[in-house]
Amino acid sequence: MIVACGGKKEKARHTKTASLIESVDQLHVDTIVTTPGEILCTPEIDHILRHYPELFQATKQALKMYEKLTEQNLEFVKDGGYDVRQLLDQALFGKDTDTYESEWPDFSNIDNKYLQMIADATTVEEKSEIGRTRRAWKEYMKQLESIAQALPEECRPRFIEAVKEEAK
Repeated sequence: MIVACGGKKEKARHTKTASLIESVDQLHVDTIVTTPGEILCTPEIDHILRHYPELFQATKQALKMYEKLTEQNLEFVKDGGYDVRQLLDQALFGKDTDTYESEWPDFSNIDNKYLQMIADATTVEEKSEIGRTRRAWKEYMKQLESIAQALPEECRPRFIEAVKEEAK
């Protein structure tokens, strides 16, 4: 039974992959050519991304920014939070539902926490470090918003919902 359920899930992912590629192929967009062994997310996600050049480039930039965030040892990214690879997996292959919103969330509450941390810091070095972390966070969130705009329309609400879930 477990094998049968796993097969259904794989078939659904394959169907979504084929549908996304078929939709964009009708537009006759050139695909991104990658070198063997070059992987952004996973081979499955990369196969789709290569057909969406704007999405591929936005994802590539987001991964660089995500690495910058993880270097800063931020608590919310230590466990994989906001990892663009996981967010894209949910956006491309997640369960369809009509309850997702399609507006980008407001992250002012997180920004306000950073500002409060800066105000509470006791040294200039601490204030500077928190300021750099805040700037990296804001740049990454802006890049995630660019990915949301580059995603195929049917995937966008799932991506936004995945980002919102990470913010909780």
